[in-house]
Formats: sequence, C-alpha cells, structure tokens
Amino acid sequence: MDQFNSDTDDDKDPDSITTGNPNQPSDPNEKDNDDSSNAEPTDPTLEKLKSFAGSVKKKGAKNNDTLDNFGTNLNYLAKGGMIAQGFSGREEIIRKMIETMCNRDTPNPILVGNQGCGKTEIVHYLAKLISTGAVPDKLKDKVIYSIDINDIVAGTMYRGQLEEKIQTITKTAMAARNVILFFDELHMLRSAGDSSESQNVFMNALKGPLGSGMLKIIGATSEEEFEVAFSKDLRFSRRLKKIQVSDLSKQDILKIIENKTNVYEEFHKVKFDRNHLELVYSLAERFIPDRFFPEKALTVLDIILTKESLKPFYDTEGHKDTYAGLQLQLTKLIEEKDKAIAEEEFTKAGELRSQILYIQYRLETGFETKESKTLISSKDTVFTAVKDISNNDIVNPTIETKERFKNLRTNLMTSVIGQNEAIDKVASAIQSAKYGIKDKNKPLATMLFLGKTGTGKTLLAKKLAENVFGSKNFFKFDMSEYDTEISSSKLLGSNPGFVGYNESSPLQTAIKNNPFSVFLFDEIEKAHPKILDLFLQLLDEGRITTNNKVTLNFTNAIIIMTSNIGSHHLRKSSKIALDPSSRSTGDQTRNKIIESLYDHMRPEMINRFDEILVFNEIKNEDCKKIVDLELNYIREIGKDKNITFSVTDGAMDKIVKESFSEDFGARNVRRYVQKNINKAISSLLIQLDVEDNIDLIIDIKNNELIAISK
Repeated sequence: MDQFNSDTDDDKDPDSITTGNPNQPSDPNEKDNDDSSNAEPTDPTLEKLKSFAGSVKKKGAKNNDTLDNFGTNLNYLAKGGMIAQGFSGREEIIRKMIETMCNRDTPNPILVGNQGCGKTEIVHYLAKLISTGAVPDKLKDKVIYSIDINDIVAGTMYRGQLEEKIQTITKTAMAARNVILFFDELHMLRSAGDSSESQNVFMNALKGPLGSGMLKIIGATSEEEFEVAFSKDLRFSRRLKKIQVSDLSKQDILKIIENKTNVYEEFHKVKFDRNHLELVYSLAERFIPDRFFPEKALTVLDIILTKESLKPFYDTEGHKDTYAGLQLQLTKLIEEKDKAIAEEEFTKAGELRSQILYIQYRLETGFETKESKTLISSKDTVFTAVKDISNNDIVNPTIETKERFKNLRTNLMTSVIGQNEAIDKVASAIQSAKYGIKDKNKPLATMLFLGKTGTGKTLLAKKLAENVFGSKNFFKFDMSEYDTEISSSKLLGSNPGFVGYNESSPLQTAIKNNPFSVFLFDEIEKAHPKILDLFLQLLDEGRITTNNKVTLNFTNAIIIMTSNIGSHHLRKSSKIALDPSSRSTGDQTRNKIIESLYDHMRPEMINRFDEILVFNEIKNEDCKKIVDLELNYIREIGKDKNITFSVTDGAMDKIVKESFSEDFGARNVRRYVQKNINKAISSLLIQLDVEDNIDLIIDIKNNELIAISK
C-alpha cells in the first residue's frame, strides 16, 4: 500500500505535508485494510522521508510551511487568477514540457531562451493548467512551487547553514511526492552564496535527489548562462531536459499583445485602441533593440495605458467626465469629507457625502454602456511611450526635428564649408534610413571619410549627430590609442582572467545608454590590423560581441570612420568626381586614394562601407567662409557679457591670408582666429578698464589686428 496515501490518523492531520496540495485527488482504488499480510513492502527511503515530514510538523510547521517560507505556490495563484492572465502562443513548448514531466528518468524540463521571451509565463500557465485539471492524469495532483534562491541564501553565514536549508526544502518536496520545484534563473544555483566556500552547494545537494528520480524540478535560464553554469557538470545537466524557447513570429507576438491587452485595460481602467497594435510592434522592434519580444511590447503597452490613466490627474477639467476623472474626483471628495468631519463641519460633510454618492453611482452604472466617456489610448501616446524607453527624439519627432531632417543638407552645408558633394551623399543616406529604406540588421549608415587633415571630416560627423540625434549623441574614439593587438580590451573589455573582466567598456556603456548616436572612429589607419577585424561584424550586421560575451546592437547608430590614407594624392586644384563612369581628374585622384586604401585595409572591410567619401582640399574662397564661422563662434561667447564686434575688410583679408595653410587646412584658421581676435579684444578691455557692454571694431594697425571701440 502506498505509504503516503494510507488512511492513517497521521496522514489525515491538517498539518501534514501532503494535505497542503489543493489539487490532491482522493485515490479511488485505496482500501481500508488492516491486514498486514496484504500490505505492500515498506520502502526504507520513503519511511525516512515520512519521518522527516513528521519532524517538520512537530516543530510547529503548518501546511507546506517549509516550502511557503522559501517559495510561492503557483497553483494557488493560478486558481485565484493572479498569474498567466491572457496567455497565448507557446502551445508547442507547453506540449514538450508536459511530455518531459511525464518521463520516468528525466522529468525535469529546463526552459532556455532570451530574457523576456516568456519563460516564466510558460511555467505560470502550466500551473494554471494543472490547477484546472487540463493535464494528463500523471500531473493532475502536482503542485508547482517557485523557489526564491535569494531567500534561501539570506541569513546563512556558514556552509552548513545553507546545506541544512537546501536539504530541508528538497526533503520536504520529496516527502510530499507531488511537489515540483521551479527555479527561475536556474544558473544562480551555481553561485548560491557569497563566499567561494559556498560555490555549487546547491547543485551538489540536488544531484542525488535528481538522480534518484524522487525530486522533480523546472528551470528557466538563458542560453549563455546555461552553457556557463552547466556545460561542464554533466552529472547535473544530464538530469535536465533542455527545451529551447525560440523567438516568436510577428503574428504570434501580436496575438499575445492583443490577449494581454484586457489585463492591462482592467488594471489601468483605460481602453487600448486595437488599431495601434501594429504600431506598438514596429516601434518596439526598431527602437528597443536591446530587449526581446514579447516583454518589450508589453512594457510599451503598460506605459501607454499608464500615461493615459494619469491624464485626468494633470488635466482635471479636460477629463472630468471620464472613468479615471471621476475616480480622481471621488478620492478628493472623500478627503474633503473626512477633513470636514474632523473639523466638525457636519453640514459641509453632508453635502460632500451627497456628491460622493452621486459619483459612486455614475462609476457603477454609467460606464458599462457609455464607453465613449472612457479614456482611450492615442497614437501620440504610443510614440511618447517608446520615446521614453529608448530616450530618442526621432521616435516621435517634433516639428523642429522634422525640419532638421528636411533641411539636413542645407544645415550641414552651413556648418561644413567646401564639401558639398560629400554632404549630398551623407544627407541622402541618412534621409533614406530615416524613412525605413534600409536593412534592419545593419547600422543606419556606415561611412568612411578620406582626406587631408583639416578638411572637415570630424566636424561633419559632429554636425550630423547634432542634426539627427542631438549634440549629446556623439561619441569619438581616437584609434591611435588602439595601436597594439592587446589594446582591444580598451574597446571591448578585458579578456577572461584579466582585471576588469565583466566590467563595461566605454563602447559598451555608450551604445547601451545611447543606442541612437553617431560613433566616430577617428584615424582608423593608426589602429592595429587585428583591431580593424573586430569591425567586420559591426559594419555588416550592426552587432559586435564584447569579451564578456555581451552583444552590442548598433542597428540604430551611424558608424563613421576617418582616415588620412592617400591624402598625398590630393592636389590643391583637384575636383572630386565620385561617379565611376567619369574620367575627370577628380575620378583619377579618387582611384589613387582607393588603391592606397587597399594597402592598409582588407578588401572585405572596405566593401562593407555604405559610402566612401573623399573630402576636397580647402580653397582660398572657402577660407573666408570658415573665418566667418569662427568669428560667429567668438561672437556667441561674447553675448554673455554683451560684447559685440565687427571686422573690417582689411582685417578679414589679413586673417584669411595668414590663417590659411595647405598642410593644416581649417584647423589653423580656428587656432589663428581664437588667438588673435581674443588677444585684440582683451587688450582693449584692459586698456579701457571695462569688462562688458561694449561694441568693437576689429581693424589693422602696423600690420597687426587691433580692437577699436565704436
């Protein structure tokens, strides 16, 4: 006879371990038979577990008190409708789990998949199926307990204390015989405990019970964590049945969002416009690349309805007839009534009570049929929600942002002088990417800027970032710092075994916090060839993997690299012709530069750039425009002290003549203007003993620039 299903007095005790199962059915084949000759042979192991269960009871434990202290009864939550609401999809995964749990030797399914793909929700739904009896007979009496590993580790100072807790849990589950332990984030078993002495205590304690088949578990973890934690421990991993939770199709994701919508609507008291489902999916896919479906779509949905539900709080008059608006009014009236009673203003309290009863009546009867007065999500709120998550203005561009995109070419030409052809190419590439005419698995644009120093390569990258993403979304990496093979650790983090491993690198931090940015890798030819190989995957697939196995997503970034390779082929009078069919001097010069490029870079890397742009040399007529830009920069600084100035034609000619350098390009212009104009202005201010509020003229005297007060 089954020792755990016998009709003894002890087994009928309400404090017994097995009666804690709300789904435990009675055994129709069980008979009252006191004849010991007909009893089944006693199992010594089961007798020991029975004795242990009794000792737990004698210590004052309630029904499954040990498991309740360290976990949560998922069957109980499922019966109350607290979990697995609106679950859909993953039917094939559920089928595989049920089949695995019915196995004799390895009834321990482990769900392996990306974070946010729904592994925990699958287990919750399985608990719901068990609680409703919609599972095979072998599983109908099972109870799933979700065990919190942190609760077990908490308060343990020594290895023995941790082992005692683990044995208490496992023996309690084994004694009950119908309990399945669910470990979310299963890989944490490997490092449960703070000290090295506690490493693998959990796994070692579970190996024996799992091997005997008396303990059953369910786990959930990611592919990377599973390999790190269990690939080398075959004695543990061979007791587990790995079930891959793959990515869902678009149709399945939309179905999940739609089914979950009712849950969020009930919570927020806001209706979600089902016409926006496709918009939620597309925006989440494009602008939240570092998270996975369906979690990120449901996060967007939650934020949308949160924002809509809070609108009456910020705009009471505009939403006073909505459900949420009336709820807010009701809360305020109740507070006023309580205050009036406390101050013994009973007449006022009576009036407020009448208003409260009226609003309560409207809330109870007025919104079952009057859905038009219920808050409904708007399209703008969808954009705003994704914008808040991704921290990017181009999700929901304002009129100003739209104008920047529309006038991108003009704005760049205003800031970068003499590079009209390069700007045309850049603007066309960015505008095409902005409106979705691009491969979703590549960066928005990948470009290589070639030319002499001081021609505006870095400046164009900065201005592009300002016009597309904002001034803060620009990151520059000087590749001269990566001239050795080992210096890759500066870019992608330290290698395993070195100081700083598992710490974020500057590149990782930048792309994680600002996925919508311009990344400039300056003077790429100075980097070690092995470093350049790291960029192959970045340019081709928009991803790069760090040394600690973290994949960085650059599909929403603009990648720009600059180089001075082949600049000696440029001549002062060269005209760049980027059309391959052209036979002009510019085309010949460009071909020579590209030939020089092949001497420094591998063909497979060169072929991965969307555009290779050769910058023109700065000409004399361009130099005056550049001087004007630098003078305007100084004027902006002077506005704080109300210092203004103008420049005479003679002074302008002198500045252009002396600042222009064929070797240094525009860099020398900025240096010359800032040095000499600042010197002239400061000399006059000292002479006049003033600090602000002055209008000046920059002129020439004795072949030197001077400042004159008007």
